[in-house]
Parts: sequence; C-alpha cells; structure tokens
Amino acid sequence: MIKDDEGAVFTTKEDVGMTFTKKLSKIFTVEPTSFPVTPDDLILSFITLEESLVLETIPSFKHIKEVLFSMNPWKVLGLDGFSRTIGNSVYRCPSSCQ
Repeated sequence: MIKDDEGAVFTTKEDVGMTFTKKLSKIFTVEPTSFPVTPDDLILSFITLEESLVLETIPSFKHIKEVLFSMNPWKVLGLDGFSRTIGNSVYRCPSSCQ
C-alpha cells in the first residue's frame, strides 16, 4: 500500500509501482553529462611518478626488521602472548637476514 502526494491510496502491485516511479521521476531528473575521451583524465594524479615507484617497491628484509624492532615493544602482545621484548631476547634472526 502506498499513498501519493494527493492522498490517493494504491494497493495493487502495478499501481504502487507506477506511483513510486512517478514520485522518483519528479525527484530525479536527467542532466546532460560529458566525460573525457580517455579514462586517464577521470583520475587526478596526487602523487608523482617518483613517489609511485617508491610505493611500489618491496622493502628489503633488513628494512622491515629495522622498522619492526624500532617499534614500542609494549604496544601489542605477539601471537604467543609475549611482548616483542621477550622475542628480541629469545629469538634471533638467521645470519642470512642480517
């Protein structure tokens, strides 16, 4: 059941659909649009090519290790329930990763 702007009540599926479509047609109108010819013009570039290349590079294991070990050790417990400081003193990195 649906009521239109004049107060008329509609109960059949067809009448409800027509009333709903009529209401939405008043609210939403078609406007002319124009799109650039190439999709590249749709996306603004906020970073330079150099910045993009830096973001795409995979960091070395040494860099990952330095960043992880420089973090505050009391922030989050590891999967084993111990803080990272325990891990630093117990676990050692193999010589191949240093």
